[in-house]
Amino acid sequence: MPAVPIALRSKASARCLHPCSKGTSLAGDGWEDQGAMTDQLSRRQIREYQLYSRTSGKHVQVNGKRITATAEDGNKFAKLIVETDTFGSRVRIKGAESEKYICMSKRGKLIGKPNGKSKDCIFTEIVLENNYTAFQNARYEGWYMAFTRKGRPRKASRSRQNQREAHFIKRLYRGQLPFPNNAERQKQFEFVGSSSPTRRTRRTLPVSPSLSVPPLVCVLGVSAASW
Repeated sequence: MPAVPIALRSKASARCLHPCSKGTSLAGDGWEDQGAMTDQLSRRQIREYQLYSRTSGKHVQVNGKRITATAEDGNKFAKLIVETDTFGSRVRIKGAESEKYICMSKRGKLIGKPNGKSKDCIFTEIVLENNYTAFQNARYEGWYMAFTRKGRPRKASRSRQNQREAHFIKRLYRGQLPFPNNAERQKQFEFVGSSSPTRRTRRTLPVSPSLSVPPLVCVLGVSAASW
C-alpha cells in the first residue's frame, strides 16, 4: 500500500475536524444574516412614542386600515406601540388605539393589518446622519415608509432613504412623563420643602443691617472713644 504524504493527511483530517452544514463556511457566512431572522426566544422590547413626519409637519396615525401623517400632537390615533423583532433594529409598529399594524402591500402602499407577524409588517430602523430616522420594509428591500406634504402615503417604490418624505422624528406622546414613565415612581424623585426653618438655620440667618451693632475699633486695648 503506497504511503500517503503527511501534507495530504493533515488536510484531510482538517476537513473532518470541522464538520459544517451545507451553505455555511468557517469564514463567517451565515452569521451576517442572524440580525435579519425573527427572534423567538428573547423578551420583546416595547416602546411607545409618536412619529413626526418631516414633510407634513404632523404625526403618523393608524386609523383602521388607513395610514396617514396628518395627526396633531397628542392625537389618540398617533400613539404608536413599537415592538422589537430581532436583536438588531427591526421593529413592528402598531397603533395603540386601533390595534392595527403598519404594513406594506406588494404595490408599495401602507395599510393597517390586525396581525403583524408577516414580513411585510416589519421595518428596519435606520438612524440617519441628520438625526432623522427612516423605516425600510423588511420584505421589500429599498422601499421606505414615506408621506407627502399633505400627509398621504407615498408609493414606496418611489421612496429613497435620502428623501425628506422618508424622514421621521420620534417624539414622546403628549402628557407622557419623560422619565420615569410612571407617576408613582416619579414621586420618589420629588423634593419636599420645609415650611419653617430649623434650629440650625435660625442661628445662621443673616442679620438685618438696621439691627446690627456698629463695631468698636480698638488698638492695643484702647477704645475708639479715647482717640
